[in-house]
Amino acid sequence: MTNEKVFINADEFFNQMHEAISGAKKTVYLETYIFEQDQLGYRTLAVLAAAAQRGLKVQLLIDGVGSAQWTYSHAEVYRKQGIDLQFFHPLAWQKHPSKILQSLTLQKIVTGFSKANHRNHRKICIIDDQILFICSMNISDRHLKSVNGDKAWRDTGVRVEGSSIQTYVISCLETWKYPHQFFGLRWIQVRQQKKKSHQEILRLMHFASKQIWITNPYFVPDFKLLKVLFKAARAGIEVKILVPMHSDILGLKFAMQGFYGALLKRGCQIFEYTPSILHAKILIVDNWASVGSTNLDYRSIFYNLEADIAIAKIENVDLLKQQFIDDLKNSKQVTLQEWNQRPWYRRLLQRFFLFFRGVF
Repeated sequence: MTNEKVFINADEFFNQMHEAISGAKKTVYLETYIFEQDQLGYRTLAVLAAAAQRGLKVQLLIDGVGSAQWTYSHAEVYRKQGIDLQFFHPLAWQKHPSKILQSLTLQKIVTGFSKANHRNHRKICIIDDQILFICSMNISDRHLKSVNGDKAWRDTGVRVEGSSIQTYVISCLETWKYPHQFFGLRWIQVRQQKKKSHQEILRLMHFASKQIWITNPYFVPDFKLLKVLFKAARAGIEVKILVPMHSDILGLKFAMQGFYGALLKRGCQIFEYTPSILHAKILIVDNWASVGSTNLDYRSIFYNLEADIAIAKIENVDLLKQQFIDDLKNSKQVTLQEWNQRPWYRRLLQRFFLFFRGVF
């Protein structure tokens, strides 16, 4: 039996995650893309260190590029407190000083740049191999209303307890085992898995009977996804896409807008969320829904490690549907007439950044 809870409020999500870590009996595993050195970051490190000092096995995996401000010496402070801390594809200053010179050969530099393009974008915490916290949130104050009030980023998370999380346990163990070598053949295997997952989502949308509701901060779809959405809209399926009006990545915002015209002409509806930065990644197809870290852009689809979860309970799917409706009330709908009247310089910027959509 799966125990599942959906969180719309980031403060509540992290409070419950910290509470679960404090009550852990054996193991704590945390993976994140960005780990800020702010209030939430230090609070999270404190509960992890406390768990380690109780004799628990505590593992923290941070993405090297996403948390580029971290250094080896900074990480050592927390290692000495009992936290087993690793960087996924670490940058030079995140490695032991004795290994930095070894990284300065031409081959190592080229390989390093290639590795930096393959990032761990997952946001996941597993406690005692029984409790899973999975979300769109990094370890950062920007998500907290207690810090930023109404300007806090809009996100979603899920807590799941039960045997259904074992797939995530196995995946995280594999990533932890090879944080520096998740490259070459190993990455080819990951790409194959990602391709299969993407095809399953496309198939799900293809057979939608009523609605496809997308909430995503970085909506830069590939051709296959566009084709499915166009076909669904023509068939009378309600296709609604919710994206942020204000983005933390300006170039990606322009690239995203480069798709507006084609989507609007084919009957898809686009809404821009206005109160703050929308960062949630939610997909709703009829009575099926998923929440997680995957953006609908080239990097998430083809390069990054991601983690999402299908919602098991229909009442939680209904909760996400209601939240989508509530978010639309705080959004501005983009119309085709309005879009066709946008100034020339915006058209130019959109074309320019659309060309580089695979870079972000």
